[in-house]
Amino acid sequence: MEEINTGDLGQDAKKNISTEAYSTEKETRIQETNVDTGRPGRVASTSNKTAEPTGDLKSHFLPRKRRLTGRQDFTRVMNYGGVYTNKLVVLRCHPNEYGHPRLGFSTGRKIGNAVRRNRVKRMLREATRVVPLSGPWDIVIIARASVPKNIDIKVLKRAVESALGDSPVT
Repeated sequence: MEEINTGDLGQDAKKNISTEAYSTEKETRIQETNVDTGRPGRVASTSNKTAEPTGDLKSHFLPRKRRLTGRQDFTRVMNYGGVYTNKLVVLRCHPNEYGHPRLGFSTGRKIGNAVRRNRVKRMLREATRVVPLSGPWDIVIIARASVPKNIDIKVLKRAVESALGDSPVT
């Protein structure tokens, strides 16, 4: 055995190091088949498209071409569109040049916090999903502040169907 001199630190600081060679293959804790080969290489992406919903979710998805997406779209409908109202929703519609209906949803801050507003928007989307729309219309559905906190989806569907029935879009 080889003794390492640590200087003036005393006898306790000295170590005995074995000079016997160890075989790493005999006492490895990880077998060769499971050895980490490092980080995997980067997977080449074929496109920058977002993931599409699959299965049953695809039928609930409103495609981008069927949505009002920009501020200009909403502003045009709000400024020039016809108005159809009831106690729970305001529906505004304006003809478009695309040949198919496009939908937009709006909830004001009087509805509540962001969680509540988003919940009401999801309910409005669901209410319009089952209604057959035809014709080249841009439609904005606005939830009124009078929407109850614990509103049932069936009540909201009837309100949306009523407003759509009064308008020229169905």
